[in-house]
Amino acid sequence: MNTRNLGSVGLVIWVLGVGGCATATKVDFEVDPNLDPLRYQSYYMLPIPTESSLEHRFPDLVKTLAPLAERSVDAVMIAKGYAPAASAEAADLVILIHGELTPKSQVLLDQSFHPSNVRPGSTMDSALNSRNPGVTHRYDYDAGTLFIEVHDVAADRMVWVAWTERELEKLERPPAERVAGNITRLLEGFPARE
Repeated sequence: MNTRNLGSVGLVIWVLGVGGCATATKVDFEVDPNLDPLRYQSYYMLPIPTESSLEHRFPDLVKTLAPLAERSVDAVMIAKGYAPAASAEAADLVILIHGELTPKSQVLLDQSFHPSNVRPGSTMDSALNSRNPGVTHRYDYDAGTLFIEVHDVAADRMVWVAWTERELEKLERPPAERVAGNITRLLEGFPARE
């Protein structure tokens, strides 16, 4: 667990399009060292932002994901002893879920990579199936990053953030159900009141 003072500057992080494949996706998080869950009783989930690179690529994803995300947040937070609030102003904590797509590239020398790092059926897998020792390949992909931020309303600062990243093929659309499952998985790391 990473713990470091997050200060009063809010980090904008997103939580929309990260995958849940057969292997466990790495979850990272940061916690304000002064976080005391017993100080908080209620939460409110802010609407998922619609201005992101993910929303531009998949225009209807947020509309499809929003109700699933809200159910995921409610299930986890209620199980942890927090009550839903009617508005952000009435809540002790606000939860922001958002995500981004980042174009990335890797240059690989066929003899210098380990095949276990390649997702079966991916573009990289097919490019490397016709291997010639010493030949380099450029592999272009998008990294989808899902973020969940929890902010203390009274203190006006972020107290907890979790994120995960997954490689997405150029034409791959993250299923809303998979994203909602990742929201649940990320938020399970938030401390319970009890």
